[in-house]
Amino acid sequence: LGLPALLFYRSMRSAPAPLTIIGPPDDLPIVVERALSFLQAERFEVMQQELNLIPLEPGATWQSERYEIQTVRALHPVTAVCGRLTDKQSGAVIAFSGDTSPNQDLKTLAQGADLLIHEASLSPDGKLDDRWGHSRSIDAAQTALEANVKSLRLVHAGARHRQDSLQAAQEIFPNTQLAAQGETLTWP
Repeated sequence: LGLPALLFYRSMRSAPAPLTIIGPPDDLPIVVERALSFLQAERFEVMQQELNLIPLEPGATWQSERYEIQTVRALHPVTAVCGRLTDKQSGAVIAFSGDTSPNQDLKTLAQGADLLIHEASLSPDGKLDDRWGHSRSIDAAQTALEANVKSLRLVHAGARHRQDSLQAAQEIFPNTQLAAQGETLTWP
């Protein structure tokens, strides 16, 4: 849901630079097309902007001068990726789960990351069901612990179990927080 807002914001800036969007090949063109349709971009010249779409298969790596993105397959009903973003200038590493059931490949990919952003869709006492491809906060915390990451931010947690999810995760991995809308994190 963030892509239409991002595209709208960028269109309000004068002459935005081209935007590179990287994602799973099955969904990337569809998601971008629907975001532009939602914004009615064809009706408003200001909404038209240069987009560079890069399909990235799970397991592939993409690099630019500044960034490297490594991926593994997420365990989800549709093609999805877990990723590791490395800022080559600062050395900062952010790993992200996307939507996934508990995933051993993600633990390997996230090794030593400064931050792991992990979904926690299911309540901490909920039952895992691989058909839906989601995790609990305790699964995210166990991944953070085993991957030896520095910090964990939980996302995609339902309002009914957000605080319980946070508390359960902190019992396993103390440096866990709930991601907050508009939150900005900075590394030296």
